[in-house]
Amino acid sequence: MNALNDLFLDELSERHDAERRLARSLPKIVKFAVSQCLIDLLELSRKHTIAHLKHLEAVFISIGAHPTGKRSGASIELLRECDTITNEFANSAAIDAGVILAIQKIGHSKLASYTSLREWAVELGFKQAAILLRAILVEEKATGLAFIALARDQCNRTALGDAQGIEHGQGGIHARRRERRATSLHRPHGISSPPFHSTPLPNQIGLIL
Repeated sequence: MNALNDLFLDELSERHDAERRLARSLPKIVKFAVSQCLIDLLELSRKHTIAHLKHLEAVFISIGAHPTGKRSGASIELLRECDTITNEFANSAAIDAGVILAIQKIGHSKLASYTSLREWAVELGFKQAAILLRAILVEEKATGLAFIALARDQCNRTALGDAQGIEHGQGGIHARRRERRATSLHRPHGISSPPFHSTPLPNQIGLIL
């Protein structure tokens, strides 16, 4: 075992824990969102996160290793900060902008991790792992750009008090959430989320949640 291999396995295990935590947390974060576009993007992000867990399991299988069970301290702190932001601005017109801020902070941490993991996999000669990690990295970059575009085109303007944004004030926020819940009850399953495409994986790979 060389030092880089040890570092690779350590970070891979921490990233596995972080993705599990995020997959469990995203449904709670979605409840704070008001914009339907943001809700759809968060739901798509959760599908990506679950797919990334499968990819990470495939990486472990490809190198003949298992997650060490290491906890992701960075993920715990980022999710704690997300909880603080969503609770503090739950009844504010800036809630969607705040949600995107929190998600982007998490996303930047993921990009830093996956960029290094992919480079290390190449150096270590883990070809299949490098391919899988690159797929995750490409998807993460695209998701980050989508959140930036939504913030710029809609959520930031709403937070500023744009006339085209949501009705401001606690009553307006709650009204929009009630309207969204009522609409979702009559919408066929899956219709609200954009199509999801993920890199196919062998059938024997299971998801550990």
